[in-house]
Amino acid sequence: MLKTENKKFMVNIAITLCYAIFTFLIVLRHEIWEDEAQVWLLAQNLSIVELFQNLFSEGHPPLFYLLTMPFAKLGLGVFSMQVLCWLSCVFGVFLLFHYSPFKWWVNTSVVLSCGFLYAFPVIARSYSILPFLVFLSAILYEKRREMPILYGIILFLISMTHVIMLPFVSALLLCFILEIFKEKRVDLKTVSTAFLMFLGIVYVLLISLSAVEHNHFIHFYSNNNIYTPIIFLLKFFSTALGPLSKISVNFVFAYIILFLILLTEIFRFSKKAFFIALLSVIGQFTIYVMFYFSPVYQTRIFSMFIIILFCYWAAWKTSNDNFLKRNISVLLSIFFLLTTLNGIKHIKADYFQAYSGSKETAEFIRNNIDKDTVIFTDVAQTSASVLSYLNKGYKVLYAPSNRELKYAVWEKDTQEGFLPSEWSEYLAAKEGKFYLLLVEDKDIENTEKAFVSSNSISKKEKFYILKGRENE
Repeated sequence: MLKTENKKFMVNIAITLCYAIFTFLIVLRHEIWEDEAQVWLLAQNLSIVELFQNLFSEGHPPLFYLLTMPFAKLGLGVFSMQVLCWLSCVFGVFLLFHYSPFKWWVNTSVVLSCGFLYAFPVIARSYSILPFLVFLSAILYEKRREMPILYGIILFLISMTHVIMLPFVSALLLCFILEIFKEKRVDLKTVSTAFLMFLGIVYVLLISLSAVEHNHFIHFYSNNNIYTPIIFLLKFFSTALGPLSKISVNFVFAYIILFLILLTEIFRFSKKAFFIALLSVIGQFTIYVMFYFSPVYQTRIFSMFIIILFCYWAAWKTSNDNFLKRNISVLLSIFFLLTTLNGIKHIKADYFQAYSGSKETAEFIRNNIDKDTVIFTDVAQTSASVLSYLNKGYKVLYAPSNRELKYAVWEKDTQEGFLPSEWSEYLAAKEGKFYLLLVEDKDIENTEKAFVSSNSISKKEKFYILKGRENE
């Protein structure tokens, strides 16, 4: 038995290493964009107290920022944040292969999906730490009675990743409370566990509601109608499929039906697991439709998909129906493998083309612009990605508010920019050397083009650097 376990461990280590090497090669090629850069800049420039104050306008919980902060404060460079995300995903893959109840070919199908090939390990966002945390919570779910506090800590950390995980944590909290009363296990440990989970939920709700009020980019969509959820469903699942969604809209509908089958079939394993899945899915879709309708990112999509995986994982041993398990295994494999082509598409694009022009632009600035030369910009959010690659000492001013740009502030004007005439008027009063960092090709009086970044995947992150003619 021991030899079998050792062999399984070594095989899973080998599989994980293969996955780690492959995804790391993509991480090496990936250039971060504005949303990734914002986390790094906040961690780099703010104290812990200032960070917590600022999160009420960011709209995101603190866990990922706190994990990133030591690397940022030590001056290790933004790539260290990318490595952190990659490592978290690698550990998550090991947990999946070594501890999940699924067959190896089901786990392989999950890892070959777009989420695990590309979105989670490559895009450096808070979602990247979810595979590790969610899979760890699946392992602890079976041991929640013996290890309630550790179980509660992991769920608290999951709530601290993103508001979209609140429905999932809330469902697990409700189930936990009902269990401890039903089984008469109300003691200090269980009450502390429930309170910790509840505290996380309330705190993230406060952050999110504050962001709706103060963040221009997160707001309540008051113009929604009865067709909005249907439109979003199509957008959500067609984004998951990527190239396959272009075959036919009927193919997208078929994929939605497959998802619904997987969702409802959980009921045959466990009513409790089905409740967790249903509340999580409805809750996430509600948040998307009401507050995040426009952007549908792969990381968000697969955050929902791994919850479905969690529910099957948690309920798998409650059924002795091997025929049912075999059918579900096949359906899970098909469901995840249908996104593989989309993952390959993203990998190919990111490997052979810059995701953003930020790194290239920062390199030009370091090689050609002195640190005592002022650089003006008019789009704070996008220009922040360039800042994440710049060494400290460069002075970048955000022209609309005439403040030094260290990170984006989520005001309406952060994406609007100056008109050429407004730039001419603004620069008329400036003396000495200056450069402009723009995201649009603008003909501005008394300036000339010094640099244009290459075409990038993120279309809005093509940068233009103009210098004042008096620099000559």
